[in-house]
Amino acid sequence: MLWTLLQPVLWPMLWTLLRPLLQSVLRPLLRPLLWTLWAMLWAMLWAMLRSLLWPLLWPMLWTLLQPLLRPLLRPLLWTLLWAMLWPLWSMWSKVQVRRWQRHKCHHKFVNAR
Repeated sequence: MLWTLLQPVLWPMLWTLLRPLLQSVLRPLLRPLLWTLWAMLWAMLWAMLRSLLWPLLWPMLWTLLQPLLRPLLRPLLWTLLWAMLWPLWSMWSKVQVRRWQRHKCHHKFVNAR
């Protein structure tokens, strides 16, 4: 009977006394575990959402992005082509310069004879 009467008073008192102690001791111990659980929960939610919504979202995103990407497509392709062909052109032009220098040099020596 006394316990039942004191319970509403004792539990809040105990809680206010023990709460700082529990927080200071348990929080550092539980924090890594809670972070891991939280990260796993978010990863599972994100994977679920992605697997469910991606087939629905991709066509919508594509239709929205297409008008934005279309003006960029031609310059992007030209840039890629230039990036692929420039090393070849540069090597070829260097070879031509060397050939021309050798040719001039050769004629100089031939004409000097």
